Amino acid sequence: MDFSDEMIRLSHDRFDKNPNVHIIKHILNEDILGAISERKFDLVVSCFALHHIEFEKRVGLYSSIREILKTDGLFVNGDLFKCESPVIDQWEFDTRIESILCRMHNQMGIEKSFDEFKKKRIEHEKRMGDKPGTI
Repeated sequence: MDFSDEMIRLSHDRFDKNPNVHIIKHILNEDILGAISERKFDLVVSCFALHHIEFEKRVGLYSSIREILKTDGLFVNGDLFKCESPVIDQWEFDTRIESILCRMHNQMGIEKSFDEFKKKRIEHEKRMGDKPGTI
């Protein structure tokens, strides 16, 4: 489920022959139950998407996900979260920046300073409207 035409196209290209993958164009800030026909899922996976959902709509979204899962179904949410401790949250963010910088260097030969990249990452998250929740 995505609202981006490009992501929908890429998903169709990758999973077109897999009858177990269902691709739906939809905005997650709107209720998902109306976008899904009557069926239950073994697995719902979200990766770096739910931190864009408005806080007041998240509980409803989680409830809807629970409703479309089979009794023994599984929900996997790989996303951005803020730690309730500002010290741990800052450590986690800095560790993520260091990891990205390391991959950029090793895989692409790109060198950037930690402070420069961290500043750009913070600006990017604000521009994207990121709203990570707490665990």
